Amino acid sequence: MVAVSWCLRDGEGEHGVVVHLAWMAAAVPGLAGYSLSRFGRRLRSARAAVFEVIGIGASAALVPASAHHLTLLIVLVPAAVAGVATTLLEGVERPTAVLAGLLATAAFAVVFGLCRAITQLGLVELMVGIGALAYVVGRWTDLHPASTQKPSLWLGIGLVSGFVLGYKL
Repeated sequence: MVAVSWCLRDGEGEHGVVVHLAWMAAAVPGLAGYSLSRFGRRLRSARAAVFEVIGIGASAALVPASAHHLTLLIVLVPAAVAGVATTLLEGVERPTAVLAGLLATAAFAVVFGLCRAITQLGLVELMVGIGALAYVVGRWTDLHPASTQKPSLWLGIGLVSGFVLGYKL
């Protein structure tokens, strides 16, 4: 209700309300995906890491596939996911890691192709894709050296600032 009154007061009208509701709707799968990444810490075996990488590769295709104009999303999303996948597979034998990377790439291509062919599911693809990418960000923060330390106030301020900046853009 605060968002609605704030929009109407600023003169944005109905369009502003829709934008604010869209941001709030995107936050729900984002928080859910990030919360699921906390459970990903328990995945310790090489087999679990391989399946996690394949799942990440497949689900990462959802956001670029839901976009009308691909622009750099088709390059940046797989590159970011590949970086996380490489880190996840550090402890896995090299042939297994290569196979996991190839299967994740194939999964990305198949899901991307299917999602582009079925255009009626664009909003669902976007929401699930947001959750999947939030999961990837959560897993990356688990693997980052800063994750071994207790979160500081500065980290919280940085995360809030980043969210506000993204929200305002």
